[in-house]
Amino acid sequence: MIKYRIKINIPGWYTSRGMENTATKAIKKTKYTADIYSAVGWFEDNIFSSLMSELDKDKVQKRVRLSTIMNIHDKSGLKDRSKISRMRKSIEDGRHTLARSGMPNIKILKLSSKELFLFDGHHSLLAYMSAGKRYLHQIPYLIIEEKDEQKILDNNFQRFFGEHLKWKRREKWQNYTINWNARGKKKLEERRQRNMGELFDVLGERGIV
Repeated sequence: MIKYRIKINIPGWYTSRGMENTATKAIKKTKYTADIYSAVGWFEDNIFSSLMSELDKDKVQKRVRLSTIMNIHDKSGLKDRSKISRMRKSIEDGRHTLARSGMPNIKILKLSSKELFLFDGHHSLLAYMSAGKRYLHQIPYLIIEEKDEQKILDNNFQRFFGEHLKWKRREKWQNYTINWNARGKKKLEERRQRNMGELFDVLGERGIV
């Protein structure tokens, strides 16, 4: 039985001291958690609120730069770019960007290569970067992983990229991003920004962040 491992982090005053505030839960793959999005949704509805009481502060073992996280959307795939500045203002005022449940908007898939793949929360992550945050432990996030990377990717390609990746070689999936604003096959785009750092820089050149 495939198990997803989900980790959440909710930063606070201790973050500036090199601490993170995390909790982790393993959930089985069932008909209610058939893919990553449904697994995260089920986790939010059934586990997240109780897991908040299990948050534990610990010293950050390895600082992960936000700029190194792989993006699923390039700049053309961001719908409402004005959201970034509004979110940044909220962050600078001391409020985190969270879902109504309090769960982090920023959702990341951890690959077996240890590479981090952002599949939800691009506006939020860019807003934190714009507000001066540089490391993962400084922001609220959810990371989901599973030991068999190929299985988790196979089960989620359609959710990540729609039907459009079938026209390409799946083993080259890192070369593409998805733009839900486009039509038909044009939704699948050749990757232009390799990570969130490059995406942030491009938007900065245009005065968006």
